[in-house]
Amino acid sequence: MKILITGATGRVGSHLVRQLAEHHHIAATGRTVHPRTQGRVTWHRADLADPQLWTALLDDVDAAFLFPAFGHTHHFIDAATEVGLQKLVLLSSAAVNDTQNSLIKTVHAEVEAQVEASGIPTVRVRPTVFMANDLAWLPAIRSGAPVPLAYPDASMPAVAEQDIAAVAATCLTQHVDRDTYELTGPQSLTQLERLAVLTKHTTGAPAFWTDITDNAERDGLPDMPGPPGEYLLRNLARSSHTPVPPTEDVHEVLGRAAIDYRVWATGAAA
Repeated sequence: MKILITGATGRVGSHLVRQLAEHHHIAATGRTVHPRTQGRVTWHRADLADPQLWTALLDDVDAAFLFPAFGHTHHFIDAATEVGLQKLVLLSSAAVNDTQNSLIKTVHAEVEAQVEASGIPTVRVRPTVFMANDLAWLPAIRSGAPVPLAYPDASMPAVAEQDIAAVAATCLTQHVDRDTYELTGPQSLTQLERLAVLTKHTTGAPAFWTDITDNAERDGLPDMPGPPGEYLLRNLARSSHTPVPPTEDVHEVLGRAAIDYRVWATGAAA
């Protein structure tokens, strides 16, 4: 197969390229990549906001992975419709299922609606919070400084980016039974539990943290301003009272358990 991957240098896309390139030809795209060919992977500099590129890039591929750039997906979807793309895997978000409205929910729902209206056969992959988000704690952990946490007892089943890529790879290359998968890790852990695990694997020392809940509610999350931070803060508040349960969708697609946070942390801390 020949498969096009957008966002190919990102947290999910980079794993997806590596997982697929052993057996498939890959057209890997990104806004800042240096055009080149490496084995089965051909890299293309391409921006979803550019309306000129996508028809040619999609014309001879069997399937494509769309990492959405909000407000710019219509060029890609129009081109995919024009060339008759036979399979699309869309990286969406668990936010689509929220009962409360947010900008994050709205933009992901809009992309899903665009794809559905196009008629392109599509599998939607909706991950919860990424384990990789916790990498932002590493500088403080390594320096011995306290890690700032809003709602430290918030409990979510964070999912490994490797699992998101593996599910996407399976959906791109094999028949799957559903058109939507809700991806989580195998268990719900609080932020304090995750911090303790990541700190142990990084330095072997106890975890140090400081509660910034009141400041975050007043001023927003310090490292995540705007709608993404507002959405995360709302979810942290909600999951501090009601832990988010895990799903079995990773196991359903891959035939194995989702990667445990402790296993992920071993590699992340290396």
